[in-house]
Amino acid sequence: MGKSKTYSCKIDSIKGVAVLLNDKIDENRERFKKLLFKLALRQDTFSSSQERRNIYLELEEIYYGDADTANFRHFYSDIFAVLSQIDDDISLGNLEILSQNMELVRKGYKPMNQDKKGKLIDISMPVNKLYDHINLDIARINYFKKTEMRSYDELQKVMRTTKELEEKTEDMKDAVEKVDEMQKQYITILGIFASIVLAFTGGIAFSTSVLENIGNASIYRVVLIATGLAFVLLNIIYVLTRFVQEIAKKNTDEIKYPVYMKTLNGVCIAIVIVIIVCWWFDLSRAAGVFQNWLY
Repeated sequence: MGKSKTYSCKIDSIKGVAVLLNDKIDENRERFKKLLFKLALRQDTFSSSQERRNIYLELEEIYYGDADTANFRHFYSDIFAVLSQIDDDISLGNLEILSQNMELVRKGYKPMNQDKKGKLIDISMPVNKLYDHINLDIARINYFKKTEMRSYDELQKVMRTTKELEEKTEDMKDAVEKVDEMQKQYITILGIFASIVLAFTGGIAFSTSVLENIGNASIYRVVLIATGLAFVLLNIIYVLTRFVQEIAKKNTDEIKYPVYMKTLNGVCIAIVIVIIVCWWFDLSRAAGVFQNWLY
């Protein structure tokens, strides 16, 4: 029963020591981070011997353990967390200043103080490791920033190239559509001109046939047919050419019926009316005039 109580007391004592050790470690971690922030703020931190001495003493208090506690080992995660905060917020300091001050700490620190037992306090090894770890993380952060910047620049180049390709693709589509439209217009215009040639050729052939038989028909009939043929040919040719104008015109253009077509059609209609009147009333004198005009 006595042994059991003794064993239980030892366990409780070990737990108490562990709690004290954890509290001490947490306290040192907070002091360690605050010291890093302090070293990152000013380049003149080591301008006076008293400031240098205070920093060396604070580092010894953090790293050097007494009889009850082991020497403190800094956490890599704490270093990276502090450096990341400084890099994100310029009001907290500068990474280059921190690196310069740590180099001064590494070069300037000399073991001079003693602990309670008269043993020389020497934290040169932890200081060298701290200097190395800080510079390693600073180099890593700078490398990541450069890599990120290069990636961003490359992304911008790709985006610009993609935009240019899209614009050129749109231009090519517009050009292809214009070429297709022009091809259709050319085909239509060629077809219209072919129709004009055929209509004109047919009209000439019909006129030749009429003129060959002019002696076998009444003068009124010959003049009436010739006038009607001229009226039809003129309007067919005008309609076909009007199609060409409709194809070539712009949306804002307005095509008006020409005055000369009105005049020609009016003359043809007037001739037809005169011939019909003369023919109806059988005016022989008018027939003689037409015969003299034709022959």
